[in-house]
Amino acid sequence: MRKISKKLYISFILLLLVFLPINAESNDLPEITVRVNPNFELLAVVYTLATDNPYPVNQDYFNDLMDYFGDYKDHEAVKSMEQKISFDRSTAEGFFFK
Repeated sequence: MRKISKKLYISFILLLLVFLPINAESNDLPEITVRVNPNFELLAVVYTLATDNPYPVNQDYFNDLMDYFGDYKDHEAVKSMEQKISFDRSTAEGFFFK
């Protein structure tokens, strides 16, 4: 009985090794694609133009953004964002600091 179970065990292991697919490219990294929704990017640009942020996280990106979009600082969308931000700040200050 013991010999049969040992043979059965070895046969089972061999079958697993034969029938399981072996991935020879397992060390390859998967391809990763990073995408940014254009709507979010536009919102970020308008928000950046509307705020006074003297310490941006990425100075190079901020400088490039200002070089490319700086002429639009007086655009209606930027002015609207400035009003919205101003309203939110005054409302929050009025609520928390009575």
